[in-house]
Amino acid sequence: MNTMKFSENQLHEIRNKLMSENRPLCCDNQQVAINPDVFKLDVVSDTLPGPYAELVMTECQNCGEAKIYSAKSLNITPNN
Repeated sequence: MNTMKFSENQLHEIRNKLMSENRPLCCDNQQVAINPDVFKLDVVSDTLPGPYAELVMTECQNCGEAKIYSAKSLNITPNN
């Protein structure tokens, strides 16, 4: 089974977009890494396949705080 991943260009674009916004620091030594895997959050639905959201996950390598962002809100369309 292959997982869907963001391309290197998309990861660079995600990093630029996240760094351009004034986001609060999670700790005194913030070291944020972007997970290259595309995460999918299914919406509860009585039809299959149901709707879903594609997500970007970041994690601080120092304190472990993880955050998720909608790929759509970052104007990123994951590669299929």
